Amino acid sequence: MKKILAVALVVLGLAGCYSKNNEDLYSSGVCDTTVTTYAAVIKPIIDTRCAISGCHNGPVPSGYDLSTYAGLQSVANTGKLKASITWEGPNHMPKDMPKMDECTINQILTSVHRGAQNN
Repeated sequence: MKKILAVALVVLGLAGCYSKNNEDLYSSGVCDTTVTTYAAVIKPIIDTRCAISGCHNGPVPSGYDLSTYAGLQSVANTGKLKASITWEGPNHMPKDMPKMDECTINQILTSVHRGAQNN
């Protein structure tokens, strides 16, 4: 009985020490923003997390159309894009989803800042 209890305590102790998240487990630790293009990297992220039906895929209902590069750039120029996706502002985006990982945020902001458009 003591042996079973000892094994259970060891297993529980080891399991309690394991608290890595998916980003830590599956990331190479390198966030490459040098080859991040709008068409290949940013647009798919925006299309699945932002420019979805009822959100930012047109002027209604949010007032921000992120379905095009020009729309994304215009929101970025106001500072609202950064405030929203970094959760520094009052409107945390993407709405009703977890915060994007830091690499994705950096890729979006870097790409938009340097005017990557469709490169």
